[in-house]
Amino acid sequence: MIKLFVLDLDGCVSMPFERPDWDALHKIMLRNKESETDKNIPPITICSGRPLPYVEAIGQYLGMRMPLVFESGGGMYNPLTNKLSWNPVFNESLFAKMDDIREYVVNTLIPSHPGTMLE
Repeated sequence: MIKLFVLDLDGCVSMPFERPDWDALHKIMLRNKESETDKNIPPITICSGRPLPYVEAIGQYLGMRMPLVFESGGGMYNPLTNKLSWNPVFNESLFAKMDDIREYVVNTLIPSHPGTMLE
């Protein structure tokens, strides 16, 4: 028996920078809603490389109640408790290195390459 159905976003549920297929998303939302009362229908969640705000927005629209994985496993968001958890490899040392990279990108790369955006 399938206990959980995990969706990716880009290229599966949504196409970047394209209008969503609202009818298809609505059908997924209805099926996820049915999983609350029909134990033969597994609940749905997301595992995506996309950032948390995008994953959370799609998860909210689809009525997801299972934890959502974002940034390719970098973090997990639980919509029922509104809690974030980070992959255990992310420690203070790694966050400091990421801050250094972000500073380099913002102060060196972006000014040197017009049209570049920090995401």
